[in-house]
Amino acid sequence: MTPHLTDETIIEQFESHLNGNTSQETRETFIQKLNTDPQWQEAYQTFLLSREVIELKITEDLRSHLKQWNKEAQIENPEKENIIPLRPTGNIRRLNSVLRTAVAAGVLFFLSFSFIQYQKVKQFPDMAMAEYQGIHSKANRSEGTGSKVDLIILDYVNKTQSADQTITSLKQISPDAPGIDYFKAQNYLGRLYLLQGKCSEMDIAYQISAQLTGYKYDGDIAQVLCTLKQGSGQEELAVSLKKILDNPEHTFYDQAVEIDKKINSFWWSLFN
Repeated sequence: MTPHLTDETIIEQFESHLNGNTSQETRETFIQKLNTDPQWQEAYQTFLLSREVIELKITEDLRSHLKQWNKEAQIENPEKENIIPLRPTGNIRRLNSVLRTAVAAGVLFFLSFSFIQYQKVKQFPDMAMAEYQGIHSKANRSEGTGSKVDLIILDYVNKTQSADQTITSLKQISPDAPGIDYFKAQNYLGRLYLLQGKCSEMDIAYQISAQLTGYKYDGDIAQVLCTLKQGSGQEELAVSLKKILDNPEHTFYDQAVEIDKKINSFWWSLFN
């Protein structure tokens, strides 16, 4: 196997070049390397060939095998070799021709790599929620010490109270609560509803929070994340992202750029 194909960062460079997501300078350097480095050229040609095989094989049958593989990976020996059976398709002649060449060039590695990318795509919504709008991280940064809301969230973080119980407790915090407790309660409600995928309830909580403080950025990113969690299409995601991407000064601008790049990637389009 071409050594470059064992390096995920190299594959990401190939993806970025193919999708045109590089600067002019980077693109020129890449092309120059293709013209002067035979090993690099071989790796890139193998990458293109293997992608063709993967695209031909991303059928409902392969999707189901990937899902099953994902489940089995949780309980079986991680070093166990998994084989995705091939079945005839309308493209079988073309597939066989490409497959014969690509297997010799390392396509089996790419099939395994596609499984890794499948896992990343499926895990991304939960990862993004935890990183960009996580209730645990907010609780750890809380400026309050010992307020009623802080104690409620502490019980949730320490798992002595369920999410539903925490929501019930937070909803009992009235607008007349001292200090910023009511604002914090609504903000935490938004985060908990987000974790449950309840976008309508989440939106209401963040709207109340924004009315109290004028800070709407949490609600903007939450809309994007809840849309992701619900598995909505790219068009709906694009609408939610636009609110952030149109404002480079937005608190979550960099995160929105990352999400936008993710949902427009080759792997995202295959597995969603």
